[in-house]
Amino acid sequence: MKSVRTICFAAVVMLLAGSPALALVEFKDGLTHDIGYAIDDEVRVDWQTPSMYTTVNVLPGANLGFFPISLQGFEQSRMNISGGWTRLLNAYDSSQVSVSGGSIGLIHAYGTSQVSITGGSIRWYLYAHDSSRMYITGGSIGDGSPSNGHVTTYGSSQLFITSGWIGGSLYLHNSSQVSITGGSVRGRLIAWDSPQASISGGLIQGDLTPGGSSQVSITGGTIRGPLQPFAQGLINIYGSNFAVDGRAVGNIELTSIYGDWYWYEPVRHLTGTLDSGEPINNDFYIGHSAKIVLIGPETEIIVGIDIKPGSYPNSINPDSQGVIPVAILTTSTEAGEPVTFDASTVVAQTVRFGPAEAAAAQWALEDVDDDGDVDMILHFRTQETGIVAGTTEATLTGETIEGTNIVGTDSVRTVPPEGKGKK
Repeated sequence: MKSVRTICFAAVVMLLAGSPALALVEFKDGLTHDIGYAIDDEVRVDWQTPSMYTTVNVLPGANLGFFPISLQGFEQSRMNISGGWTRLLNAYDSSQVSVSGGSIGLIHAYGTSQVSITGGSIRWYLYAHDSSRMYITGGSIGDGSPSNGHVTTYGSSQLFITSGWIGGSLYLHNSSQVSITGGSVRGRLIAWDSPQASISGGLIQGDLTPGGSSQVSITGGTIRGPLQPFAQGLINIYGSNFAVDGRAVGNIELTSIYGDWYWYEPVRHLTGTLDSGEPINNDFYIGHSAKIVLIGPETEIIVGIDIKPGSYPNSINPDSQGVIPVAILTTSTEAGEPVTFDASTVVAQTVRFGPAEAAAAQWALEDVDDDGDVDMILHFRTQETGIVAGTTEATLTGETIEGTNIVGTDSVRTVPPEGKGKK
């Protein structure tokens, strides 16, 4: 590394590493350089020269075909690819890459670098490492071969796909974050070791296989292949009208049947409507301790309650230092009641009563209305309920053990009557 010559602020350095010699072209002057011709050597931008912000434009007619690495950007450099051929490109140290045309064999992004692909083609692979960010809003990745066109994320990188065509698969690793709102992926999505992905649009033609504590949330889009979570992988699906093997289900968790690898599981089938309005219609297999969680619109059950059971009207003295008993009733449509509800499923700690949403001082399960089933009776301190003179009704809210919201209302009459003082 002793022969150096300067040409228009670009340095060409001969690196002697045995035979043959390896030539290096450097741009590190803070200016803009257009490359529309062939360079048979490795090109480096802002190598070991921070804060120069040198820009290199790769234009039609360019041929950067040097192996193993054709173009490398360092230290906040800028590389804009609008034409030509670049065999291998690496981006480091907060450098920025913009691809709007041309063809690139392979891209690696490291550190806090950013890659934006709006056009052109990536022939083989695309890798996001560390805290890099990649935006795919157009163009194509892959050359049509099933072994090419893969996009892989590592570390805490971020990947955003809104359009474009990916001819391979998505491989998500570590704590990377991925957002898919559009575009088309010909292959599969495989996640491992805690990445998080959200899918709200676009098409994934292969299977969806998260494992190793990874999490995928689906609100829209189309996945043609089966859903195959395993090894603590989690798939959250947001929608409505869910059915498993033709049987309607609500907001439930689907788990493994045998607790083994997903490929040993019997095939099950999920249908429904995603939040986006698109249908979901997929086979699924769940391995190990993985889950598919179906999350529908927030539901609320109107339940029957009885304030001060056994008395009517339900008279309450707001100045009382005592308690107000309130019953949550177990009901059945078979008995002519408006809803079938089991009061024993209510989580008493979640119940609130009155305008001030008082918590229960105590509660118990018993047959309050003598109809042969078990109700829940709760007692609320009057001074904590927020009931005041003139209140005509009071509402109770809570949740069941399945997380379903409940609400019930009953009439009250405050005493002494409003407008009359005590005598």
